[in-house]
Amino acid sequence: MARARTITAALNGGEWSPLLDGQVKQDKYYNAAKKLLNFLPTVQGPARRRGGTRYVGAVKNAAAKTWLVEFVFSAGQAYILEFGDYYVRFWVNRGQLLSGGVPYEIVSPYAVADLVTADGTFALRTLQSADVMWIVHAEGKYPPYKLSRLGATNWTLAAISFTKGPFQDVDYPANGHALRISATTGTITVTVTAGTALFTSAYVGMLLRIWSQNPASVTPYQPAMSVTTGQQFRNAGHVYQANNNYTYNSNDTTQRYVPTHTEGDASDGAISWTYLHSGYGWGKITAVAGDGMSCTVDTVGRFPDSLLTLQSGRYAFSEFGSVYGYPTNVVFYRERLTYARGKKVWHSVVGDYDNFDNLDAGSVTSETAMAVELSSDKLDAIRWMAATHALLVGSAQSELALSEQTAQAVYSATNVQSTPQTEYGGRMLRPLRVGDDVLFIERPGHRIRAMRYEFSTDKYRAEDITVLAEHLFDGSERIGEVDQGQRYVLDWAYQQQRDGLVWCVLSDGTLAVMTYNRERGVLAWAPHILGGGAVVESVRSIPSPDGTSDDVWFAVRRTVNGSTQRTIEYLTDYRLVKLGAAEAVHVDCSVTYRGAATAAITGLGHLEGQSVQICADGAAQAERVVGDGQVTLDRPASLVHVGYSYPSRYQSMRIELDTGAGTAQTAKKGISNLWLRLQSTIGGSFGPSFDKMDDLPTIDPYAPVGEPPALFSGDVCTQFPAGLDTDCFICYEQSLPLPATLVALITRLIVND
Repeated sequence: MARARTITAALNGGEWSPLLDGQVKQDKYYNAAKKLLNFLPTVQGPARRRGGTRYVGAVKNAAAKTWLVEFVFSAGQAYILEFGDYYVRFWVNRGQLLSGGVPYEIVSPYAVADLVTADGTFALRTLQSADVMWIVHAEGKYPPYKLSRLGATNWTLAAISFTKGPFQDVDYPANGHALRISATTGTITVTVTAGTALFTSAYVGMLLRIWSQNPASVTPYQPAMSVTTGQQFRNAGHVYQANNNYTYNSNDTTQRYVPTHTEGDASDGAISWTYLHSGYGWGKITAVAGDGMSCTVDTVGRFPDSLLTLQSGRYAFSEFGSVYGYPTNVVFYRERLTYARGKKVWHSVVGDYDNFDNLDAGSVTSETAMAVELSSDKLDAIRWMAATHALLVGSAQSELALSEQTAQAVYSATNVQSTPQTEYGGRMLRPLRVGDDVLFIERPGHRIRAMRYEFSTDKYRAEDITVLAEHLFDGSERIGEVDQGQRYVLDWAYQQQRDGLVWCVLSDGTLAVMTYNRERGVLAWAPHILGGGAVVESVRSIPSPDGTSDDVWFAVRRTVNGSTQRTIEYLTDYRLVKLGAAEAVHVDCSVTYRGAATAAITGLGHLEGQSVQICADGAAQAERVVGDGQVTLDRPASLVHVGYSYPSRYQSMRIELDTGAGTAQTAKKGISNLWLRLQSTIGGSFGPSFDKMDDLPTIDPYAPVGEPPALFSGDVCTQFPAGLDTDCFICYEQSLPLPATLVALITRLIVND
């Protein structure tokens, strides 16, 4: 019979899949857990009980699902936006934004049914710069919108009015249509002079660009010529109009300037020239005739005079509209606003985010807008985009990268290439940027991949980062429930400060949370379930009001007294325990009272009729049922947290050590003594299983009666309540509203060979 001491020096391997139960040769096996419910693995090593959630308020309509969106102007000015049925509400500074004592809201164009995609994910894609947010619909059901913050309670949401493209490729007379205009500026009529009906009511709001059919009809510019006021000449593809009379004199030796300007007026030394156009004009369609043979256009760029008399078959409509569809994704890339739809990507003019004109006075430059048609044997409609070293683009079947063809020139229409990367296929869900990685979810929704550029291969690889915890996405993690089959990710958010956590909302309303730090080699998953039978429906992360950390916000659904309740909550920081046990919050959907000592805690209307846990001045009191929106304490307290309970559970992997005769797996073994190295912990229970546990003695027996228990940091030596068995699990549970941090586990072990 061998005796040994073992130590689990770190508990940040995360909860491992049962498929890995035999992987004792992997280094991370010794840090992993069979169960790690409602614990957060930390980069430093310990597993810390998560903080409870704080109740902030109710959504506008409890009967309809809402989605959360982050709006971050700065670390000190961050909002959570509540998108519901045709409205947007705002949450800021851990409270609801009010105006005149009532929730401030604005009207939105989105019906609640259109806020969800066919994949069950959030349908809006957002992009923010300062006080402006661009919004597109992932399935192209709505035109792009722009949300602007003009003041604390002055927000606007308006459809973007495109006046400068993007345009489709030019149509030619082969289609049988030819157009003529009634005037060159202002509100004009465009008439179909050849071909069948062209316009329908769907074209209202779209742009129409028409080229001159015969640019040579305008006289070429020459310095040696006489002109009269109003006469037009062309030079370098541009058309100019003379603003004064001039009679050519062969004895005139003045150095003449050849007009090449593309806006306003300029003089060539004798004649003042006004720039008119570059062989084409365009405007916005405002009305269409019933027969489809004409339309009314508000001019944006002056049309050529030749179109008044000469019909033209060279025309193009704008890309965005109800005829051809709207963008479905939006990002910034290379100082350009970038939209996508289908297999096509549109980049704005550099630095001019609403300008998608691919021509600058008829010329293509390195800064003009550009459109890229992507081609790949497995690329279908674009589902997500992310800007990194390249512009990563994902579809339902594959991923590719859009970048410069040569690094010696800027990214432009003449220097662009698309390169296939991987063939996994993605879900219709926004990707997450985590350091140098882009995280996306495979099409079925149960596997997450991290795309990262590798210099050695000059390509991106996409590593499966759910392989160690695939079970979290396959079956139910709810306590006491049976396996209900495969689950998938509906929403997610990245909490950068301070632990680097990825929060995933699963289809059954539970959470899968990943601690992700490549620098320290930490990739650890843990399941989380909010108390009160909560179903989490949406998650977002924004900087805390003081900017020192990030707050995770949830939209939560519960059934309370037979009725559906939807609330907005944020996760409290477990580090509050550093301020004392009384400050730490370990109940969900909680309300905190702070003030003079009292036995009556009110303001609990959202918990009416529910059994709640109570932490009063750092000590757990007996559970109560909320009645008339309040509870009565066992004894008065000045700092009280009230909310739903949730258990935090840790279960070790099977203990492994080299006995000198090989593995300890399947050998009869037992723990005679267990030392739990703890930090800022009060109580809990331990044992070989969650059905057989003893209380953990962290409370000083000599402390004065009535004093709240003190936080314990150090080693607790216990007699382990188990005999010999082949598994030898160590379990710990904290189910009271108190803090717990597991730093290490040390055992005195007996192995019976």
